[in-house]
Amino acid sequence: MKHLLILLISILLLSSPVIGQSSLDGYRDIKFGMDTYQVESILNRICKGDYSSGKRIEKSKGNDGALFILGNRCYSIMGEYRDIRVGFYSNTKKASVIWLELKFQINRTQKGINEFMNVYKKVQSSLKSKYNLDYEITQTLFDKWRSGEIYRVYEIYNQGEVSIVFNKQETYFAGTYVDAWVLEVEYIENAPWRLKETKKLFEKFQSDF
Repeated sequence: MKHLLILLISILLLSSPVIGQSSLDGYRDIKFGMDTYQVESILNRICKGDYSSGKRIEKSKGNDGALFILGNRCYSIMGEYRDIRVGFYSNTKKASVIWLELKFQINRTQKGINEFMNVYKKVQSSLKSKYNLDYEITQTLFDKWRSGEIYRVYEIYNQGEVSIVFNKQETYFAGTYVDAWVLEVEYIENAPWRLKETKKLFEKFQSDF
């Protein structure tokens, strides 16, 4: 089993007209504190559904019992309908974190890498124009993530309210399982916690940067 080191980077998707305040309450129709019924109702209304199954929403649970609801092909962002995933507190069952999937990359050729990084640069440029950048993904950090030494990285903006997330997701492709590269935008209610954990990790590995 891989030894996973998790570093954090956060972003706000400024290309979306919804995010303009310094303190976020969610993303578009999805607000922090909503219950599962409210979120399901919204996603059933706005999402187009998965291409193969037609499902608008899918549910899953984490190891701690926390619920996640995935909406398939919901909001149009940068010319495409994007998946949105909402996480809920395990105790209160209220929405606490929102992820938007902006890029799902299996191709690891130089062309594929360039496509992935071009999306990142567009989102990063938008965020920097409006928000304070707290922690940026360095080339060294990207290389560690790319090699598998680090499984997930975050770029932090606005004291942790929003992050760009480089993640990996196991997927079945061409007869085998591979780790696809996933670029997400994370909106989190408990921003001080995200910022604190990110700062600790960056201080731990600052000698590498």
